[in-house]
Amino acid sequence: MGEQLARILDGEEPLDLGPPPGQAAQSPSDLLLSRVASFLVFGVGPAFAGVEQTLNEAVALARLCCEVGDDAEEAEVCRSVLELLERFEEMGGAATARRGSPTLGVLILALCVASTPRAPLPVLAESHADVSERAV
Repeated sequence: MGEQLARILDGEEPLDLGPPPGQAAQSPSDLLLSRVASFLVFGVGPAFAGVEQTLNEAVALARLCCEVGDDAEEAEVCRSVLELLERFEEMGGAATARRGSPTLGVLILALCVASTPRAPLPVLAESHADVSERAV
């Protein structure tokens, strides 16, 4: 801390030295997408061990988080995650998601998309997942 610490200990105001180094390179995190990613992490771990119930719950919660509406800032990323989760289900879902399986690979890709929202999105089939909220 050097001179800055000396200023503070002397009762002076600290110098404004700008943002911490490397801060500009970091992108702000998105709470909603962090939640989606957390639920998918919650499912990927048990999938390696073949625990279907936990995986089904995690995927359902991730889907629910992705219901943001078309006007939401996260809509495009959520649509991509939902399309990947649809593909996951088409490939057999939790019943086939095991270590080394393509099904688990799709789930991990959905996790990567949610975790890196500023990266280019994967090009998927023509299905367009709906991000609107479910009618209750």
